[in-house]
Amino acid sequence: MYQKLRNVHLSAALFCLAFLLMYGVSAVQMAHRRWWPVRERVTEWSVRLPAGIIDARVAARALAIRGELAAIRISPGALRFRQVRPGTVHQVEYSAATGEAKVRATDAGFAGMLNALHQVQGMWHGYPLLNVWSAVLGIVSLGLLVMGGTGLYLWFRNHSERWIGVVLLGAGGGLALILIVWMRT
Repeated sequence: MYQKLRNVHLSAALFCLAFLLMYGVSAVQMAHRRWWPVRERVTEWSVRLPAGIIDARVAARALAIRGELAAIRISPGALRFRQVRPGTVHQVEYSAATGEAKVRATDAGFAGMLNALHQVQGMWHGYPLLNVWSAVLGIVSLGLLVMGGTGLYLWFRNHSERWIGVVLLGAGGGLALILIVWMRT
């Protein structure tokens, strides 16, 4: 039983590590924007599409841009929409009469992508692809609970290494306390 729980503990820790690093880096980026500023690059271009398109999905496929459709506005002779993915937004204005599509792309780079993924619940609730991301984050949360539970069991079972656990718990608790006080001042 001890060996199986130890393997579960290790597997949960390795699975959660990448997500925790992503959240840690993006939290530092958001808290200290002067250290790691988000530099947005804006590019604009025009494309000639077939005239008469009234569906934003068809226009987006014709433009070959990826992401979730948002803010679709259909008016007589015009179509406007945004194509959003973490870190990148394409704003499209299409004229059904002429077939001309004007695209404005705003790319926030890697830092912007991390920032957007960190805030995914509040900003983009309702997008199917990002709901998958939310489900993965739920699995990571369960993995952290499993890791904590198995860690406590392993700590109580292995008396010879208990002092290492005390040191790690003390260091983690001390760091958390320092960060809480620092953030409040």
